[in-house]
Amino acid sequence: MIGNDACPGVAKSYCTRGFLVTRPEGKDYALHWLVLGTHTSDEQNHLVVARVQIPNDDAQFDASHYDSEKGEFGGFGSVSGKIETEIKINHEGEVNRARYMPQNPCIIATKTPSSDVLVFDYTKHPSKPGTVALWDLRNLKLKLHSFESHKDEIFQVHWSPHNETILASSGTDRRLNVWDLSKIGEEQSAEDAEDGPPELLFIHGGHTAKISDFSWNPNEPWVICSVSEDNIMQIWQMAENIYNDEEPDVQPSELEAQGS
Repeated sequence: MIGNDACPGVAKSYCTRGFLVTRPEGKDYALHWLVLGTHTSDEQNHLVVARVQIPNDDAQFDASHYDSEKGEFGGFGSVSGKIETEIKINHEGEVNRARYMPQNPCIIATKTPSSDVLVFDYTKHPSKPGTVALWDLRNLKLKLHSFESHKDEIFQVHWSPHNETILASSGTDRRLNVWDLSKIGEEQSAEDAEDGPPELLFIHGGHTAKISDFSWNPNEPWVICSVSEDNIMQIWQMAENIYNDEEPDVQPSELEAQGS
């Protein structure tokens, strides 16, 4: 069995035609993407993009994952087998049909109970709450990285105008996170990992309501203006020792003074 989990948050969903398959480089599994729709009477309906990992034909199975009672392998080592909801988009009424465009799978057309046909570009919609996704426009089938630390929906993401590896995000959880792409994958101690991933550079927690918007100062690096729904505007800058890992320059005259 590969996976039979119900998609989280999807009630009475059904799979539309076929799978879209992508194969991550260096992995022993393929990602099979599903387009799902909901049929509910009294609740909001959704168009859902989900995915599941399926092992490649030449994948090596670990005998320790064999379930003798079921007579099947579960998990397949690095393959979770869990159906994960990637994106959930509000839909007008039930999703009677949904098809992705063969030439551009990011474009999905749906049929409503009325005579309307809706067209969605799912890259323009947020992914699961609390996640910032990094994409390369040359290949939108594969996500480069997910930034995970927020506890609720994210509404704003802005790149720093001064540093190509720095971006910031904010949302409903009243937090503004600053991320550094150059630190992705760095080793962490167990204690540091409790505070977040290595790429999480700083968390601004000064707001007491949802952050509506923020902006980097185009003239002064590391200065940010943020506003929240309780009509509070804050202008702030993180301490230099947070973003500057370089040792301070020591002048020869200072060395001479220290040695005398």
